[in-house]
Amino acid sequence: MAFGGLSQFICDMRGLGQILRMVARILAALVLLAMALFCVFGFLASFEPGNGLMWKVGYGTLACGFLVGAIVMVRAAFIKGGEPEAGESVNRHFVSILLCAMVGGVAALALQWHFSHAWTSYYSHFPWQGYQQAMQEGHVPAFLTTSPRSLLVGSLVLFLLPSLTLLFAGGRPIKVTLALWAGVMAALVTVWVATPRLRQDSNLWPIDLVLVSFITGLPLIAGASAVVLLQKVGLLL
Repeated sequence: MAFGGLSQFICDMRGLGQILRMVARILAALVLLAMALFCVFGFLASFEPGNGLMWKVGYGTLACGFLVGAIVMVRAAFIKGGEPEAGESVNRHFVSILLCAMVGGVAALALQWHFSHAWTSYYSHFPWQGYQQAMQEGHVPAFLTTSPRSLLVGSLVLFLLPSLTLLFAGGRPIKVTLALWAGVMAALVTVWVATPRLRQDSNLWPIDLVLVSFITGLPLIAGASAVVLLQKVGLLL
């Protein structure tokens, strides 16, 4: 009886230890995620006049590092000690979804960086109808939807994004596309919040948010559908 009670106590302590380790890793992931968001805001703020390239590189590198650390902590937190194969499978699937979301966010931030640097020299020459004067006076900020040409370039990049992700990462097209879209939207909303001219441009921000959701979602869906179609054609051939 005494031996059985001691064994039960040891098992209970092991279970408690696993729970405490999981909680500690989740808390560490939240801290790293908060630091990554801070670096993302710093990266966006570094595009203001007077900030050099080193600030962009530094904030961008730190943001990626903190985000990878957060993913590692979440990955470690959800490994089930008693069921390594099942835990590892769930863990691998969860991490792949997070990585796809990160790819979408990085792609959206890279597009924003490109638009910011090429806006005056290229994209500002292609305003929307009725915004010619505002574009010439520099009142239209660089963004995915504020120029027909930036929308075209951004849509092409988003169209190609699922094909590259599915080619290297695999996975189900629907889940990969949703993860990419979530990452893209998170990055664009962050850019929107961090840019005063975009925030103050319209009082109809809920409608604008829905519009951006459709604008980013449609090329991603089209790209994923094209990949699935090409895969089926390849299997038939």
